[in-house]
Amino acid sequence: MRRCQWCGVVLLLFTFLGTTTFVEASLKRQLLPGAAPFHSARRVAPPHPRLPSEVQEASLAAAMGTPSMSCGECRSIVGTVYNVSENPAVFNLTVDVLLDICKAKFSNDTQKASLCEDIVKLGTGIFPLIFGGLESLAWDIPLTFCADIVKVCSEPCCEPMGLPEEIYINFNDPKDLSQIRVTWITLNQTQGAMVQWWHKGQAHVSSALEATRTYTAGGWIGVIHSAVMTKLAPDTAYTYRVGCDRFGWSENITFSTLPEVIGVPTRPLRVLQIADMGYAAFSNDTVARMASYVADGKVDFIIHNGDVSYADADMQHWDLFMNKVQPFTSVVPYMTTPGNHELYWNFTAYQARLGMSMPKPVPATGSAAMYYTLTVGKFEFVFLDSETWIDTGNLDPMQLDWYQRYLDTVNRTDHPILTVTQHRPMYCQTCGDVLSKILRDQAETLFYQTKVDLHLSGHMHNYQRMFPVYNETLMGTNYTNPKAPVYILNGAAGNREGQDNWRSTKPYFPFGSSAYGMSYIEYSLDEVSRVATVDFQFIDTTTGEVADAFTLLKDY
Repeated sequence: MRRCQWCGVVLLLFTFLGTTTFVEASLKRQLLPGAAPFHSARRVAPPHPRLPSEVQEASLAAAMGTPSMSCGECRSIVGTVYNVSENPAVFNLTVDVLLDICKAKFSNDTQKASLCEDIVKLGTGIFPLIFGGLESLAWDIPLTFCADIVKVCSEPCCEPMGLPEEIYINFNDPKDLSQIRVTWITLNQTQGAMVQWWHKGQAHVSSALEATRTYTAGGWIGVIHSAVMTKLAPDTAYTYRVGCDRFGWSENITFSTLPEVIGVPTRPLRVLQIADMGYAAFSNDTVARMASYVADGKVDFIIHNGDVSYADADMQHWDLFMNKVQPFTSVVPYMTTPGNHELYWNFTAYQARLGMSMPKPVPATGSAAMYYTLTVGKFEFVFLDSETWIDTGNLDPMQLDWYQRYLDTVNRTDHPILTVTQHRPMYCQTCGDVLSKILRDQAETLFYQTKVDLHLSGHMHNYQRMFPVYNETLMGTNYTNPKAPVYILNGAAGNREGQDNWRSTKPYFPFGSSAYGMSYIEYSLDEVSRVATVDFQFIDTTTGEVADAFTLLKDY
């Protein structure tokens, strides 16, 4: 990922040397007789099926001050370079050809010819570095480079004049659960679009006009719409739709508000948690299992704590993912935090698509904050941002000060269970503990002092359950009145990077699994016995079986 700092050099070099036709013709002349042309269907993806010709082309001169180039030419150049970089023999030959091109192109200008040769020689060292760093990314590499760096390609979200897509709902306010925000996407502005909602027997349809936003990073084209359904009655089934008469409406979608009394033995609060779930087929089992749980009425809201789509810098993968999960994220509130795979352009895509729809931090803090709280019944949830734009873990002092100030307002006798969720783990058996230690140095004492009960993270692609632990010291081998936070790592939802093996070498790691899975958590308070209960299950989403379970009990 960090190797992409050289990506601009690749494109500048080939722009400087000329068009695709000039480079390829020269290369073909220099290839040995009978040599196969260097192309690969595996590497050079076909054109985006949703890219009409009028939006594929843009002016390179406007973006970079260089001669204009079409999207198709740019993709061909980058695809050629990428293929060549993987074949040492052809790569060396290509370098010789490029040096000859420099001499021929600038035969009357020795200074420019010398500069051209210097750039080629520099590229000799960095091309393999650049593309070696892209092997793990999900990009259509030519399209993404030409959209992100050269800015001659675009990635439209959806069909022109299409109906609303990528619909999801979430709690709009940290405490007022009678407000539900709905967010959706269209390619074009749809003036007058709104959300309409009603329930059975209601005499009229309620409506709220949308507010819109967009972004252009990665060549993305689309409009993000968002509107809030308000004054919703508890424990009621509502039907809603988004859109407008002129441009069309979504299908009717039904969801249920939470009961007024929730989180008690007769009606526990039920939460699904996932992390590190991507757009590709690796998440199919988890997506299907989540959809089944939601359809069966078993889920009150979803926590997705980071690495939301594995789009990285490829915007079409964001769109694929949000449509993939729409069957359940449009039905139960979908609450997210950022992960490291959302870092591109300083989290621009994540902020526009998800972050700006999440509840605002209370107490108020910076406008770009990607952390917030949620109170459901008598249960407190704190969603933290453990990320930086340079792909390092960090819980910065401003965020931790906000966290402390918020908890100072919470009556923990009345709200005895505190769940904290973030992307990166505080403890991790398989990720090189130095990375987790940075976060522990920043926040572990604070979490211990504020009596965090359950801490949920992801980042590693497996499941790891811990006994109560503080300062790398085992604080008990059961979950009854734990003397320290219980840390759970679950990044096993399924993504293109595959699952990580699990092993235990520390006494506070009693169980782990490499199966694809999701966490299913039930919270309840018994006000007669004054016992709070958290029933936790790790569900193998391939088999549907409970792969691990424990119960946290706390007197209050």
